[in-house]
Amino acid sequence: LLLLALATGLDHLERHRGRAGVVRSRAARLRRRLAEAGVGVAAGDSPIVPVFLGSNERALAVGALVRAQGFDVRAVRPPTVPAGTARLRLSVHADHSEDEIDRLAGAIGEAVHRVPV
Repeated sequence: LLLLALATGLDHLERHRGRAGVVRSRAARLRRRLAEAGVGVAAGDSPIVPVFLGSNERALAVGALVRAQGFDVRAVRPPTVPAGTARLRLSVHADHSEDEIDRLAGAIGEAVHRVPV
């Protein structure tokens, strides 16, 4: 049974070999589009992209505006993160299209500029 599980896992990895590169490319695109929209975002190549918003209220308000446009985003607040560093935590997946990434960045950019600091 263990050998079957190992063989299945290796087969899965082989079939989806290119997905890691796609994820990194999509995450870089999201970071770039957010920066172009005037949203400060930390550098990196992780598929987890935090959008730091500071206060709990701002993170909740920005999240609500972005969700109203059809995106599933959530505010992450203390005690999960340190006080004063509330954020949206975006997870990029290989299944996200470039168009979805662009629309998400636009929605976040618009919301960030609508909600005062």
